[in-house]
Amino acid sequence: MNSTVKTVMFWVFILICLMLLWSVVQRGTNMGKDAEIPYSDLFDKAQAGLVQDASIEGNELHGHLKATPKEQFHTTIPANYEELEKALRADKVALTIKTPQNNILLPILFNVGPFILLGAIWFFMLRQMQSGATRLYRRQEPGAAAFNAAEKGHLQGCGRRG
Repeated sequence: MNSTVKTVMFWVFILICLMLLWSVVQRGTNMGKDAEIPYSDLFDKAQAGLVQDASIEGNELHGHLKATPKEQFHTTIPANYEELEKALRADKVALTIKTPQNNILLPILFNVGPFILLGAIWFFMLRQMQSGATRLYRRQEPGAAAFNAAEKGHLQGCGRRG
């Protein structure tokens, strides 16, 4: 493999690592901002008119409360949430209902990705060490000559003992 291909592969690898790191950081910062509230408390707050907006995706509901600093919240809702939806619509809450995304590739990538990256780094480093030793041996540089002489002496010494 020539050096240009190795360089391109290295920078693509670095770019993928940065994108994975960015997504992990984004996911971590978004998780800490909203408080989890029980479904019954959410239903009471919806009836009291304290909910500003809500977004339902699958069985997860995320939204904001009508507080001075708008508080984010999330809760897990049951399959039949018609009563909650009626309470939110009665208070004219901005309600968004999204279909859940069944993307299995991303969770697999996030769970297996670090192991693949470590394996790729390990393989890359082994290849670099192997190609460096091969170049050193073939060129017969001053360090290589001393290495070869020591190796030959060791091998000849082993031959005499046997």
